[in-house]
Amino acid sequence: MDRIILDEDLSSDEPRNKKRPAFFPVLCTLSLVGCAAVLIIFAILYVVVGGESQDSSQWPYLQLYFSLNMAGALAAAAGVVLMLIRKRSGYFIYLAGQLAPVIYGAIYYKNLDFDKWEPALVFLGIPLIFPVIYTFSYRFIAYGSART
Repeated sequence: MDRIILDEDLSSDEPRNKKRPAFFPVLCTLSLVGCAAVLIIFAILYVVVGGESQDSSQWPYLQLYFSLNMAGALAAAAGVVLMLIRKRSGYFIYLAGQLAPVIYGAIYYKNLDFDKWEPALVFLGIPLIFPVIYTFSYRFIAYGSART
């Protein structure tokens, strides 16, 4: 029985023996580390900020923003794992996980206590770097054989 089920995203005109560039697994590893860091940071922020500002008018916005970041990090990590096993659908899962908190934060940045642009740039701009890199690397996701 032929068990190459992980290469099903390759079209018939793409060679299965084409190698991925070396930077792609490194990019995926950095993404997984980043997802773990986001989970830890926003879990801590949820506890610390939640204890201080539960009665303020900003808490519902912050609560949803923290929750979206943690859920987005889990979705992004799942997408990265799928991309590592050569599933192109992982790219779209990763993209949804990365962009949902950024879009929410961009819409409600005044309610999230981003009085200046520096915190907004850190929390809204930096998460856009990796999706751009993955977009340019989309063609490499399904390269190579699943048996390598």
